[in-house]
Amino acid sequence: MSLRAFHLFFITVSGLLSLFLVVWGLYDFKTTGAGMGLGLSLLGTVGVVLLSVYFRWFRQKYPKLTPMLLATLILGLSVAEPRLAAACSTCYLDPNNPLTKGAIMGVVVLGVIIVGVLIGIAYIGYSWHRRAKLLSTHL
Repeated sequence: MSLRAFHLFFITVSGLLSLFLVVWGLYDFKTTGAGMGLGLSLLGTVGVVLLSVYFRWFRQKYPKLTPMLLATLILGLSVAEPRLAAACSTCYLDPNNPLTKGAIMGVVVLGVIIVGVLIGIAYIGYSWHRRAKLLSTHL
């Protein structure tokens, strides 16, 4: 697998996970009425929007669409069936259950980590671009 194909695969999987975070946050808000669900949805929406913009930019930079990416998209859509991603009934019987609270906090922590890593990657790309532009003007 080429680096380009892996990169597109990673962007696609991250986007699908962000989309799942949106759906799960809305479901949690609908079920419990807690503001944490809206926060999860907002975090997921920001991730989906930023990853969509980045995916579009990256595809324009490298226009050839690989079969691996198409296979990833088809697999992602087939796995995204909500019934397959639903939690067990034990977790959602009581919204005050410690298991439910722990799962929600785990998703929040992972969401913050993912967004932080993506911001770091974007900053590194920006700084490399700025340094390359500065270097090209001095040569």
